[in-house]
Amino acid sequence: MLGRVILGQHWTVEARRGWKPYWEAPSGDWQESGLRIEAVADAIRRGQLPPHTLRD
Repeated sequence: MLGRVILGQHWTVEARRGWKPYWEAPSGDWQESGLRIEAVADAIRRGQLPPHTLRD
């Protein structure tokens, strides 16, 4: 994790239903991924689920 932050590696943000991955998207660097997490979490709280991009 520290290497990703220091070297500016890109992150992937995911949403899960229970333990199963449901959705994921590339999200840029540490700051961009934090903003994306907040946006997705707010949308989920409002009942707007992201599209189901990952299958079992």
